[in-house]
Amino acid sequence: MLFENKVNAEKIKLYSVLYIFLFLSLLFRNGMSFIFSIFFITIALLLVLAPNEDRRFLVIVLSLAFLVRIALAYILHLQSCQDGFQGFISGDDRLYTIRALKMAMMRQHLSYNSLCDLGGNEYGVNPFTYLLSLFYTFFKPAYFSSKLLNCFIGSVTPLFIYFLGKKMFSLNAARISAILVSFYPSMVRWSLGNLKDPLTIFLISLALYLILNVDKRALRFIRLLAIFICILLLKQLQVGVFFAFAASIMLFIVYKFLKRFSAKKITIPLIVSIIIFTVIVYMAAKPMLLKFVNSAITRAMGLYTFDNAGYFIYNTKMLKEVGSGILSISSLGYAYLKGLCYFLFTPFPWSISNLNQLSAYPQVIAWYFLLSFSVFGFLEGLRSSKDKTIFVILFLVLGISLFSFAEGNIGSAFRHRDNFSPLIFIYSAAGMVKLFTNKRYL
Repeated sequence: MLFENKVNAEKIKLYSVLYIFLFLSLLFRNGMSFIFSIFFITIALLLVLAPNEDRRFLVIVLSLAFLVRIALAYILHLQSCQDGFQGFISGDDRLYTIRALKMAMMRQHLSYNSLCDLGGNEYGVNPFTYLLSLFYTFFKPAYFSSKLLNCFIGSVTPLFIYFLGKKMFSLNAARISAILVSFYPSMVRWSLGNLKDPLTIFLISLALYLILNVDKRALRFIRLLAIFICILLLKQLQVGVFFAFAASIMLFIVYKFLKRFSAKKITIPLIVSIIIFTVIVYMAAKPMLLKFVNSAITRAMGLYTFDNAGYFIYNTKMLKEVGSGILSISSLGYAYLKGLCYFLFTPFPWSISNLNQLSAYPQVIAWYFLLSFSVFGFLEGLRSSKDKTIFVILFLVLGISLFSFAEGNIGSAFRHRDNFSPLIFIYSAAGMVKLFTNKRYL
């Protein structure tokens, strides 16, 4: 009893110090101190709330992920300033920063630079921009400090992947997947500037974690509300991901409905009815599908002509057909397969054409191996966590398919692929454990 009281007293002291640090950072409007305070509070909560077998591993991995991101962000920031790029590491980094500064200044009724209006009032405005503008409103607009926001988001995302991997497979699979998400080079790279990708990946991981645990009665309403908010935010960040979530949820409900009546005589009539209904919906939705294909072609053409890393999946025949209001299944299938190959496997090692693609070469080779391992992981998932794996497969297939139709640039495909990488890593880790241990999961 005396020992427990002593431990509780130490916890109270720890939280008191952290909350005082947080209060002072808010009082003196120091953004860097605020981010560090939030991170240390997260670590403290893990030490208190996480199961004993998870605490040490999660604290070490999250701390290293955070520190690695901060160190690399600082190095790139100095390099950018030295090269005359004012600390920006990409065009999108500059865009979101300028937009956020404009929104923060307007909120405080201050004048802003006319550069903020380039591209129109809505261009570059999304939930991450709003979050960044709030940071600039409450704290001094120090550019490097704002980069720590994504360092924090990127370092806590592995938490949800870890607990998903542990719930669906094993402790070893959870640890491997968390390490992959924490230190996968491109995912670290997106965390080093003011980009929307870390928040997008965070919301996808959180939404999947909540959806695959929604069957728990405790706090079910709060979970459903959190899922709705996550998906609504994703609509503004990546509309393709939003539609993938919406469609996968509806298809999963149909799957559960069919599964419930699988042993009854109404199964065959029900399937026939669904097929007829699908054909009717397809005919009715054909104008909308044509509109989607036209939008995908327009976007792909824009990305194709953006730089010398473009690719185009639509042939001349299909362009003429779509222009005439015709949707050919064969042409659409060819474009889909070509787009899918580019989205999943580009940049191809045999066609690397610049230094950026060459620097990504080691990761591309690792990605090929991880995809191979994930096949075994999905097979194991269908055995041990069938319903959850089916939902993940639905989401991945729909999401990757939508992006495959609309991409047209190697860099864009490489970047957007990471929206789905963390989920694939769970199954890659499961496949590794299965193959290398040759044991069944407990």
